[in-house]
Amino acid sequence: AMDRARAANLRHFVAYLLLYDGEIKRAHGKLDEALASYREALTVSTQVGAQMTIAESAFAIGRSMLETGDNEQARTFLSQSRDLVVQLRLSAPGPLPAAYLATLGHEDASTISYEPRGRTSGWVELHLVLHRLGRGMFHLTRAGVMLERMSSHLDENERDQFWSNYPNAREYRRVASVTSR
Repeated sequence: AMDRARAANLRHFVAYLLLYDGEIKRAHGKLDEALASYREALTVSTQVGAQMTIAESAFAIGRSMLETGDNEQARTFLSQSRDLVVQLRLSAPGPLPAAYLATLGHEDASTISYEPRGRTSGWVELHLVLHRLGRGMFHLTRAGVMLERMSSHLDENERDQFWSNYPNAREYRRVASVTSR
């Protein structure tokens, strides 16, 4: 699909494909490759003026920078994403940039909305971050319920893969196992 989109000069579509390519690489633990895809998605979406894709790409880069420990770069990209979300009232990435900025102490965690809108995967991640920020067990429980719903239609092998490969599912299991001790 990427080659055809590039050949047809469908740059907006290319930006989304790059963003999702990054998500797949991140799910497989290939963070450097994911970052390269996210950065290219940001470049392409900036060239075509695709504001939502810019916000999503900047968020993905910022979250990845946090995962590598580069908090200053993370803050720059997360702030860019948050500003676009606020300015354009974007449902994706929604409040996630603000939530991650709160983990860095650059946003007030108590003001972050968690009203459902946008992609389910984003809301699972938001609930996990809000739980990490001390907003209560409700958020951990809600993330678990949503993950169960997301995987309920899968057969046993697919469910195992979902829980093993999906970063939010892995994080939920890690946090839930620590919390239950």
